[in-house]
Amino acid sequence: FIGMAMAYSCLPLPSIDDDNFPEGEDKKPVLNPIAIYHFDGDASDASGNGYDGVLNGSPEFISDTPDGSTGALKLNAFKEQFVNIPYALFKGLEQFSFSAWIMDFSQGVVFSSEGGNKLPYLYVRDTQQFMLRNTSAYYYPEEYTFAYDCTSIMSSVWHHLAITSYKGELSIYIDGQKQDSLKQNYNVSTDTKVYIGGNAGGSYVNYMNMKIDNVMFFDYSLTDDEVKYIHQNRL
Repeated sequence: FIGMAMAYSCLPLPSIDDDNFPEGEDKKPVLNPIAIYHFDGDASDASGNGYDGVLNGSPEFISDTPDGSTGALKLNAFKEQFVNIPYALFKGLEQFSFSAWIMDFSQGVVFSSEGGNKLPYLYVRDTQQFMLRNTSAYYYPEEYTFAYDCTSIMSSVWHHLAITSYKGELSIYIDGQKQDSLKQNYNVSTDTKVYIGGNAGGSYVNYMNMKIDNVMFFDYSLTDDEVKYIHQNRL
């Protein structure tokens, strides 16, 4: 898994004029996720940082994947299945990004932090919109609902989802394209563990039907070109 993660920085990318990209004949992004989950038979962290997840409820590994790899994860809400990542991935961050491939998903939690006001928290509402709860500058949770209607991507085709947060701006990307940006009152994230498809430690009983793969968490905000690169290379 670690070799797969390190290979990200070796993949070619068309020339991009961006100060965050290294100089050279073949400019390419240097992606540095703090945690990577390929779900190739387990929930281990492929970044090398040791943030291994724990599977709850015996979710199923499937062979249908977005990148032709060994496996992806299928979560069943009725069976209360989720991934528990017992580490504070968002601790003290003023910016972060989330990237994943998703398919056949319903209303419920995409990812969350433990506890009612322990944020961030990404949710699919019954209006078929993504909503992110963040800690505001006033230390209470605020909800931000993106205008994007996700109905067309909820069925049996893999789609790439990315969320970026940097202080006053929150953005959502679908299949490499920015769909919406919102202004937010943002403070640093909280010191709690993370759930994928979970229930925020019992605070929200909103398990999610979802197939998910190649989950990456970043401690910085991805650029437009970095999100496009992840989508184009099916990372």
